[in-house]
Amino acid sequence: LAQDPVLHTHLHPFHAMPQIAKTLHLARRPDATGEFADDMFVMKESDIGEPADKEVIVRVDVLSCDPTQRIWATDIPQYMPKVEIGEPMRSLFGGTVIASSNPDWAVGDRVTGFGAWSTHLKADPKTFGWNKVAEGTSMQMATACILCPTTAYVGLHKFGKVKAGETLFVNAAAGATGSVVVQLGKAAGARVIASAGGAKKCAYVKSLGADECIDYKSEDVAARLKELCPGEIDVMFDNVGGSQLDAALEQARNFSRFVICGSISEYASLGTGAAPTGPQNFGQILMRRITVRGFIALDETDFVAKAYEDIPKMIKAGTLKVDLHPVDAPLEKAPEVWRNLLQGTNDGKLLHVINTGT
Repeated sequence: LAQDPVLHTHLHPFHAMPQIAKTLHLARRPDATGEFADDMFVMKESDIGEPADKEVIVRVDVLSCDPTQRIWATDIPQYMPKVEIGEPMRSLFGGTVIASSNPDWAVGDRVTGFGAWSTHLKADPKTFGWNKVAEGTSMQMATACILCPTTAYVGLHKFGKVKAGETLFVNAAAGATGSVVVQLGKAAGARVIASAGGAKKCAYVKSLGADECIDYKSEDVAARLKELCPGEIDVMFDNVGGSQLDAALEQARNFSRFVICGSISEYASLGTGAAPTGPQNFGQILMRRITVRGFIALDETDFVAKAYEDIPKMIKAGTLKVDLHPVDAPLEKAPEVWRNLLQGTNDGKLLHVINTGT
């Protein structure tokens, strides 16, 4: 996205809508501390104008908290345009149409897609690829499923190509993406080795079907992988990077597939000038003839469409569990709510609910 939705205000007199839109704008890049700090953002207010032809005005109800937002806030090379200083902070969202000049969208329609840390958005839905929320799906679940379950589906099936009888290692397995990878891996018939932070999260991951879960906070991941799957990793789904990726490279089978989804262990240092911490075992890629593939789910339109079709069916059938961790808080608390991601205090998909009751 080259721009963020326009955020304005003034409302149709026949709608009981607020007169002011509040938006958090990026005021500075992360500093040497790496903190996603409150003072990186400044709140601005604006009037909401009438929707122009084909535009709708959306009340934002739920914001999706995603690690990739830490990347967007930096000026490092990245997979989509960075958020510029002074621009609204980009976010996935779920919301409700409160005014429309678009024949395809009615007041009351529910919508998900790319937006911003804002109470209201005004745009042509087609321009930003917004989607209507299906009947019977809650706003929170619809928002949660925009990215993370889809990312798990695309990465594991298109690039991991996991098969029955293979060994899959997935880290950050209690997170919104990793937890879905665990379930999809088991559904494919793989042996699933996972890692997560703390006994509670490991118990949760095993309840999803993981055969083993390594508590990286109290156990040596490298030693445990050597014990559990010595030279037997066929597929790795990496959300963490750093030392855990190194440990997996040591135990990779010849011609294994490593799917690189994220490197959350290094996100706090992005844009600070600190040197990346890994991987160090890069030579194993040659020695084990490993295929390493980084991916962005949004590039894979064919698989994304399939995921959008399959995932809701799996959730409804009870064969896929997507747990939510909603936090009710006003918009100005967005940085504080988001920091739960790097602190690992959320259980399930972290959502910032700014319109209580949705």
